[in-house]
Amino acid sequence: EGGKMGKRDVSGGMKVGDVLRNADLGLDKDVSDDRKLRGKLKALKKETISAAERTAHLSQLTLTERTGFLETESPLERTFKVTQEQILEGSDTATKNRGSFKLELGNTGLGPYGAQYSRSGKLLLVYSRSGHVSVTNWTKLQQLSEIYLNQTVRDGTFLHNDSYFALAQRKYVGIYDSSGIELHVLRKHSNPIGLEFLPYHFLLASLGERGGLQYTDTSTGEVVAELKTSYIGGASSISLNPFNACIATGHSNGTVALWSPISSEPLVRILANRGSINSIAITQDGTYMLTSGSDACCNIYDLRTYKKLNCIRLPVAANRSIFSQRNLLALSFGPNVKIYKDIFSESTIGAPYMENLYAGRVVESLSFCPYEDVLGVSHSKGGHKILQMIVPGAGVANFDSSLPNPFETSKQRRQREVRSLMEKLQPETISLDPTSIGGIDKDPAERLKDIQLKKREAERAQRAKSLQKKRTRGRNKIAKKLKRKQQNVVDEKSESIRRALQERKEQANPKREEEDFVDPVLKRFEKKND
Repeated sequence: EGGKMGKRDVSGGMKVGDVLRNADLGLDKDVSDDRKLRGKLKALKKETISAAERTAHLSQLTLTERTGFLETESPLERTFKVTQEQILEGSDTATKNRGSFKLELGNTGLGPYGAQYSRSGKLLLVYSRSGHVSVTNWTKLQQLSEIYLNQTVRDGTFLHNDSYFALAQRKYVGIYDSSGIELHVLRKHSNPIGLEFLPYHFLLASLGERGGLQYTDTSTGEVVAELKTSYIGGASSISLNPFNACIATGHSNGTVALWSPISSEPLVRILANRGSINSIAITQDGTYMLTSGSDACCNIYDLRTYKKLNCIRLPVAANRSIFSQRNLLALSFGPNVKIYKDIFSESTIGAPYMENLYAGRVVESLSFCPYEDVLGVSHSKGGHKILQMIVPGAGVANFDSSLPNPFETSKQRRQREVRSLMEKLQPETISLDPTSIGGIDKDPAERLKDIQLKKREAERAQRAKSLQKKRTRGRNKIAKKLKRKQQNVVDEKSESIRRALQERKEQANPKREEEDFVDPVLKRFEKKND
């Protein structure tokens, strides 16, 4: 999925490096002995760099929107002290309309509620644990559909466009259109607790209560993969890496695993927390990951080195976490919502960028709206509400016309849908490093030999482990195992002990010389000495 949308700088334009993602292509001088091929590759590289420079130059003229953060007038003031009322008081009419959007759901007994925005940012999907589901165009304050399923709904997500969405229901996954009509029931996805959609692969992934991770191609309806994650630990959360389309699953023993549909084993396993994983958040560029656990620690990892960078300690465990398009982090615990900025360093994380307290409530879900400085918050107790919190600097100022955007017409949506189906990526392209696809392997035969050698070594180790004799009644303890392993080990110490034992045995039982030995039967023929 990586490389579909470049990052914009605060000046509104694109950088050359953002447009030129794979211009190098690993083209070195020794990539091939064919001079004609080398010339073609160098010309392709030069043409790609030239196109990137032209695009970056034009973006400075056409992308005029600017992105900024909340700033204080003096260094003694703190941004987290600024309330939502103060922000709305000094904002324009459009921002006031966004910040005043609120859904009063009352004490209907259908909660708690969750909410998620579509990729274009126009529609808002609202679902409750009791089966109340609605789709609303929040920009026009227009409700498109409302249905009551009379069964549990644990999660929901939009699919490749705003016209379809999927719900993780009590037993199965259901797919609906924007008018609320049920289109499909995916019975292979049993007891789902979380959903994620891969828009460039047209894959719907669900994590079941018993640890089953299912992948279904929504364009053909075929089940692509069925993976088992229960042997790692009880499944507790699921998240998508937008850069490489890997699925991250959190487990009750504090482990986070990264999965691909082409591998039955996790690509990476990280012991992230000391308690159960409550939520996982990954940045848009796939560089950093945050895991919030029941140990009240939110750990930040660098996915390039899998090294822990920092930790945010909270008074209680965070139940929700999410990154915005510009890498602002939102955390919720109890009635509190905190926003953090510039957390990807090894220095101590200070005060939050913004915070808000919903007194007497419990925050149930968080969702950033694409291309808007808006955070959707759902809370319960004393009346369910879904409202929007203004977070300056959260969204990207300039949208990409090749992606779903707020100003997309129905004709553009149809054309984009056809184009995305024609350009659909295969599941085999999902890997930890998607930039390696399309490169040139300099020595494929040698690389294949290394892969086969590692595979044989792994199979040999697995076979030896399976053939190991199971012993009972204390013989399988670790001390006994180590003692048995040392039996056939020959070192200086064991050799000296063996020699000492041999000498002691020889001294105890000395051998008689052959010439002195006479059979007792023949002793009567011995010559007697006078």
